[in-house]
Parts: sequence; C-alpha cells; structure tokens
Amino acid sequence: MRVLVVNAGSSGLKLSVVGAGERVEWSRVIPVQDQVWDEREVERASAEVGVVDAVGHRVVRRVLG
Repeated sequence: MRVLVVNAGSSGLKLSVVGAGERVEWSRVIPVQDQVWDEREVERASAEVGVVDAVGHRVVRRVLG
C-alpha cells in the first residue's frame, strides 16, 4: 500500500509517499510565498507521485489563549 501524506503548513506544502514497512519512497517540500503554493510545482509533484492507495492529511490544532 502506498499512502500520500500531506502536511500543509505556513512555510510549505510537505508531501511524502509512504510505502510498505512505513518506508518513505518519495518526498518534496513546495515553499509558500505570500500564502500561495506554485501551482506548477504542485502539478509536477503530482505527476512524480504516481498512483497511491490512500491520502492522509496531517492536521495540527493550536489552541490560542
């Protein structure tokens, strides 16, 4: 099974593909400029990833106050 792990943070879009045995098969960080990712870089990354079986998104919740 291949899982695309997505972590959208304030400094970049972090993408990884994790395969059997939790081995990282591929990874890339797409930097953020003015709160926007370069669409072409996202498209290139998507083409490199290929077929995956699942997608997971890391969510961090920060409580303010």
